[in-house]
Amino acid sequence: MRQILFNLSLLTLSSGFALDRNDLIKLLGTSENPLKTCDEVVEKLPEEHQKNYIRVYDSRAEFKSDCSDKEKSPVSPKFPRIITFGTNANLVISYRGNPAHAESFNNLQFIEFTEKPIPKWDFYEVKFPVEYNKEGKPKIAHNSNSCLGCHGNPPRPLLDAYFLWPGMIGSEHDHVDNYGPLNKKKISKEQEASDEFFERQSKPKRYGKLSRDEMKSIDALALGAGPQDLKNLPQYSIGKKERLSTYTTMAYQQLAKVLAYQIASELNQTPYRYALVGTIGCFIEGTYPHYNLLHATSDFFPSADKDEKKKLDEEYEKVWKNSVEANKKSVQANIERHKKTLKCWFDSDKLTDPRVIEMDNANFIQWEDLKDGSYSGPRSGLEPIARLRYLLEKVGVKDLKLTFDKEESDYLNSASNAFWYTLERELALRLFTEKEDKNLRDKYLNAKPGLYSTQFNDEKDQVAVRKALCLDLQKKSVETLKAAPPPAESKKEKPVRYDFRQMQTH
Repeated sequence: MRQILFNLSLLTLSSGFALDRNDLIKLLGTSENPLKTCDEVVEKLPEEHQKNYIRVYDSRAEFKSDCSDKEKSPVSPKFPRIITFGTNANLVISYRGNPAHAESFNNLQFIEFTEKPIPKWDFYEVKFPVEYNKEGKPKIAHNSNSCLGCHGNPPRPLLDAYFLWPGMIGSEHDHVDNYGPLNKKKISKEQEASDEFFERQSKPKRYGKLSRDEMKSIDALALGAGPQDLKNLPQYSIGKKERLSTYTTMAYQQLAKVLAYQIASELNQTPYRYALVGTIGCFIEGTYPHYNLLHATSDFFPSADKDEKKKLDEEYEKVWKNSVEANKKSVQANIERHKKTLKCWFDSDKLTDPRVIEMDNANFIQWEDLKDGSYSGPRSGLEPIARLRYLLEKVGVKDLKLTFDKEESDYLNSASNAFWYTLERELALRLFTEKEDKNLRDKYLNAKPGLYSTQFNDEKDQVAVRKALCLDLQKKSVETLKAAPPPAESKKEKPVRYDFRQMQTH
């Protein structure tokens, strides 16, 4: 009877429901129905975990890649590490497939993202054959030293930002298997490796169910996509084959929730709360690739005359230039790591995607505004980071850090729009109270942080709604700061460090 119930539970898992940690633990069996191999779990993963995945061929995690011994390397183009994320990325499962490296081959890892009581990630690891405790349940390591050693404490995923992911299939602009629009004539070495992976007759059993088809539908609620976004989904990353972009988008939204919690915990009822939300959300209007400046950072501060406003603008410009320089260094370092990885595995460091080539030639790192006064490209991506840094320094938060690498780093790469719209909404809900800010809070409570814009109550004219909201935020910010005492100077001597590294994947 127990075996029948166990099989029924597996049937339920395969019927399309989003997998969670408890479901995965069920797949690990019991002492009466023990599992001996990782294959037994991987084969039973539901469809969305066989379609929604990314492949890593150069890993810097616990089981590092070794291109000097390609046949025995734990991770390689032939035996990639699979990171499968389902339809909402709340449960991310990872496994490797080279039987010549027994330790990594018999290892399954998974990450769970939860929002309550606080937004956080938990890391789990199980080794095969599975061991069971006295109650017959599988023994699973939780936030073990091996996990924390790579992912930090508290742990967090490590993932690079759009549009370059060194060491991953589809590393350049996510163009692989679908032969992306910028990559039709220049088939990369990664594409060749991907073709071989799916065509190989001796493919390991645990890779056998991985689908090359389009991804399983992504949970629109998890992405917070608004009605306009849903119309555009098929031509962008979600719902097709651009798996890296899809997972990165969802991971960014998780990151935004963690960061919003940390900022709100530090500041609580700060008089700068309207400026913090407004400086993110009221940066731009319009649609990609042309954005118009809606409000300067100084607009959220009370200023008696033009000289005072000029001083505020000059203060901000210093932070902006610092952010640009930090980003230039990180971009250059990422390109060099990418070339080194390609050379190591494919004996060629040739770049194939036009945008990555442009970035390598430093043409991408041009931070000039357009002649018509609008913003385009990287400035529109970096501007929110610089504005947030400026505000946090202004209120004396000098040690807030969300690091996504083991090394100390000031990597400030461009984040996805979904990250900023989610951060704006989450900060508003945490900083605005029912008593003092009910109208503003209700707007954000009913809003959806979309992929390309924030949707307020499905309003038709989103630009007009955004302008009105920003004027409210600006007015309340100026009034509140006029009545508030100046912030106390921080006595801490540590340098100001912010790491908004948008997740570097191993």
